[in-house]
Amino acid sequence: MGRKFISGKKDWVKEVISGWFPSINKIKHPEGVEKKRVIDREHYKKKNSYQERIKDIKTDIITKNVKETLENHN
Repeated sequence: MGRKFISGKKDWVKEVISGWFPSINKIKHPEGVEKKRVIDREHYKKKNSYQERIKDIKTDIITKNVKETLENHN
């Protein structure tokens, strides 16, 4: 996990989470999942972005792949 800060701003502008995580659904993903999530609020004049990809460790099948603006993400 990493966060990027810019001097003069109070909050972080970019967050990256990457690596192995245990799955909530132990039946579907008993070995866990590889997760990569990027939240980018740095480009305030452009659309802020939210990206997330979740892949099963054992089968390498991508079960979730989301790329959208942060405003549309719920």
